[in-house]
Amino acid sequence: MELIHRLLPEWQFAERHALVLDGVSPARAYASIVPGLSADDPLIARAIALRETPSRLLRALGLSRNTLPTRPFGFHSFALLGEVPGREVAFGLAGRFWQMDYGLRRIARIASHGG
Repeated sequence: MELIHRLLPEWQFAERHALVLDGVSPARAYASIVPGLSADDPLIARAIALRETPSRLLRALGLSRNTLPTRPFGFHSFALLGEVPGREVAFGLAGRFWQMDYGLRRIARIASHGG
C-alpha cells in the first residue's frame, strides 16, 4: 500500500505529478527530494514576507500577541509524516491558515516502513 493511502485513506481531491529523469538513478532522485523542497525560492520568500508583514508589525508595536514564529513560514514548518526509504516521503502540516499566525498545530510522524 502506498504511503499516502496509509496516511490519508479518504480524501476529496487528488493530484499527481510526474517528472522523467533520464540518466538519474532512483537513489539519486530520492536523495534530492528534501534538498529540493527546502531550497530557497526568492518569489515564495517575498510572498510569505508580504503575508507576514502586518502580523509582525502589529506584534512589534505591541498591538498583538500573535504567536507567529520568529522564522518565516517555510519548509521547516512542515512535519515529516512518513517515509518508505528510497521510495516515498510525505510531509504535512495542520493549522488555521487564515489566521495571522497560521494557527499551526504540532503533528507527529505517523508512518515509517523499511521498503
